[in-house]
Amino acid sequence: MGLGTIKRREEGAGPDFKAKRPSVNGIASVCFCIAAIVLFVIAGVMSSRAQGNGDERVGILGIVSAFSCLLGTTLGISGFREREVNYLFAYIGTGANLLMLIWLLYLFLYGLF
Repeated sequence: MGLGTIKRREEGAGPDFKAKRPSVNGIASVCFCIAAIVLFVIAGVMSSRAQGNGDERVGILGIVSAFSCLLGTTLGISGFREREVNYLFAYIGTGANLLMLIWLLYLFLYGLF
């Protein structure tokens, strides 16, 4: 083993066990998902109290929740572009926002037909 071989191993040939900071955009994505879920629950409670005849406030909360999911998905995807970070929150935020967005789209289409 020459010096070149030893140097290559020291430069990162093995696994990197350093603690990495979480992705900032990933954390923001999870926060937007939580906000969308809270808005969705509030809209559901308002609608159920009105026996399914909610006014425009319920619809506005649903639309704001959908936009929150879109923004959260965008932030989660942009979280994957950050370097030297842990991508756990980016995965969680992107996946949860996409699931919530699909659910809101389903409810919207179900209400139309």
